[in-house]
Amino acid sequence: MQVKTHDMMIRSAHELAVNKLQKTKGMMEDGEAALRAAERVKEKLAGSMESMVNMYDWFVHEPLRNMMLDSDAFLQEFEVKDSEIVSVNKFQESITALSEHCEQEAKPSFEKITEIDLSPLCEFGGPEAAAGSVKETLKQRKEEVIKELKDCLSWYRDFSIPESAGTVTSQLVEPVLLGPLTEAYPDATFASEYMPDWKTGGKFLSAMEELRNMLHDLDEEAGALTGKIAGLMDQIADNAKLRDEISDLVKTAIAEKKLAEDQEAEAKQLLASQQAQQREQEENINRMKQLADAAYKAYQGALGKFSQIFSAGTISLIQAQQAKVVSASQSLKKIRRLG
Repeated sequence: MQVKTHDMMIRSAHELAVNKLQKTKGMMEDGEAALRAAERVKEKLAGSMESMVNMYDWFVHEPLRNMMLDSDAFLQEFEVKDSEIVSVNKFQESITALSEHCEQEAKPSFEKITEIDLSPLCEFGGPEAAAGSVKETLKQRKEEVIKELKDCLSWYRDFSIPESAGTVTSQLVEPVLLGPLTEAYPDATFASEYMPDWKTGGKFLSAMEELRNMLHDLDEEAGALTGKIAGLMDQIADNAKLRDEISDLVKTAIAEKKLAEDQEAEAKQLLASQQAQQREQEENINRMKQLADAAYKAYQGALGKFSQIFSAGTISLIQAQQAKVVSASQSLKKIRRLG
């Protein structure tokens, strides 16, 4: 009776453990679906980022390239050259010639005409002041042009994929070019408000890492449940062994006529009961093993899907670029939670 009661307790515990394992499988499937959905969001974002790079390249970079303003090499054009010195000297000579003409010929001739005042024709401030004002204006204009061209150059962005983007990482990482794109589109709410949340350590990747850690905890729980189920099966086997030993003792007692007539009848009845329980227990063991195997197999399937989706989740590059990052973690090892 005690063995039978113990068997019932074991079967109850076994059923509870199997149900928990099935529940873990369901939670794993839900987690896998959620992670797949999150990864699809990240993939779509990567596509949008690629389009943003292409648009910026055509609307901003292409005109700058056509004007050779994609580097600061244009500043060499503003360095003082011999031709510029010659041009300034010629201008200085022309102003000097104008002044000499006014002083030597024009003014004496104008003074002879009293009806009309022609003197303002030579009132240009003198050769030094006139030449100085022109050269100062040109210098100021040159500085303004350089500043404007530098401002144009400042809008040029380096969208090349860094070498480090091709390294293997087990961490969830932000999409490549996230920083350069948010800087390139500072006034676009999509780039300034939404995209920064995809930074490494940001709230989006942190949430995905929380999901990964949750799946890791479920994996550990499933392992513990599997061990518990195996332990319960061992207990059932021990009970079966004990029942066999009792049956052997009863058979021996009957065979050797060591029991009174009434005791022999009771022993035969006990033996028949033990044999019936043994057959029932064997059926129970087979059924319990099938249930446990089916539950764990289903869980492992969900775990495999999650691992596949998570591996895709570590890709950090814009999809159209050639560089790729593949997660080094194929198993669900515990990682540090992001703060």
